[in-house]
Amino acid sequence: MRWRRRLIVMLIASCFWVLVAELGARLWRGIGADPLDRARRVMRIHDERMWMMKPAMETHFEGAELITDEAGFRTSPDEASDDFPVRLKNAEVLLLGPSSAFGWGVPAEKTYFNLALRAGGARGVNLSQVGYGVQQGREIWRELGEQVPRLVEAGKAPRVIILAYGVNDIDRARFFVSNGRPDREFFGDQVDESTRRSWQEQLHRESQFMSTALGQLLLRSLQELAFAVGCASPIKLETRSTPEEFAEILLRWKADLENLGHIVLVLDSPFRYPFALDEGQAKQADEWFAKSADASQLGNCRDARRWLNEARRAEPHRVMLNLQQLNSRLEEMLGKEALSTNSRGGFIRVRDELNSAEDFVDPIHFSVQGHIKVESKIRPTLLKALSEVRAEK
Repeated sequence: MRWRRRLIVMLIASCFWVLVAELGARLWRGIGADPLDRARRVMRIHDERMWMMKPAMETHFEGAELITDEAGFRTSPDEASDDFPVRLKNAEVLLLGPSSAFGWGVPAEKTYFNLALRAGGARGVNLSQVGYGVQQGREIWRELGEQVPRLVEAGKAPRVIILAYGVNDIDRARFFVSNGRPDREFFGDQVDESTRRSWQEQLHRESQFMSTALGQLLLRSLQELAFAVGCASPIKLETRSTPEEFAEILLRWKADLENLGHIVLVLDSPFRYPFALDEGQAKQADEWFAKSADASQLGNCRDARRWLNEARRAEPHRVMLNLQQLNSRLEEMLGKEALSTNSRGGFIRVRDELNSAEDFVDPIHFSVQGHIKVESKIRPTLLKALSEVRAEK
């Protein structure tokens, strides 16, 4: 009997300390965690897009109220209470983009999208998701076409569609399955089934850690420990897309949407880093990632870690340079397209409007003031596009 009592006491004590550790991890996540860990709190995994915001959620995130519908897309308290397919069918404007379009740290009603809808007296749905790149956006569109076929039947229901991707596409990391491989290996019709099964298995393994704050902390600690004492990666960590790949995919998607009768507006990617660009460091980041991978393959772990640390230190400069290149590439390609086609949409350059630190809450996310400036820039083009769409109905 004594051993049973001891076992029960040990189990109770273990449960108690696990509970204490979980509460401590939650406290850490609220105070000391970085944006990656904080964002994962409001996400769940998705078998095709890797992750999405949790559906039917009412919480606070980054200091603002966050409400999502049953499909996991953001809504505001004053929006129609219709279910998602009905809202989608009735929408005149759709927005697809990353966290800056989603409205990171800003109430939904103060995002540039909702401000623009009110200015145009229009109905719309914000289909943006935190951390998404353009290829995940295309996955959203494919799924929506299955739910509401009218979206992909030419001429049935023209809409104004705003595409605002860019900032995540040139990153090397994802919220899940962040293994330094490009997005083309994960999304789209060209991904073979064996590759898809492999990353889905990794996705589900990570999700098991993410179900609790303690598991999330352990996963992040293991990842950072691997960087600190491991042998780095034996493969060069690549960006999710190059600026050229991104522009090509986005323009091809834009053309597909226009062939369905939609009017497509493309926004650039404003940013404001708190330092001056060092092009030397930016260009060396890729070289240092490659050197780290080479050293790792040779088993020279000390040099692998050293080159990896150098690469990570230079990475913010590389991101800034690639964002400049991406914006310039889009502007150049869409400018040529406007001259050679009868495209009714186009490119809206908003980055020049956001010129002060008060316009951002961090290098890539807009403040309330920033959202107001973005809305004022896109409003004339949006109102014109809306009038054309309404005239066709």
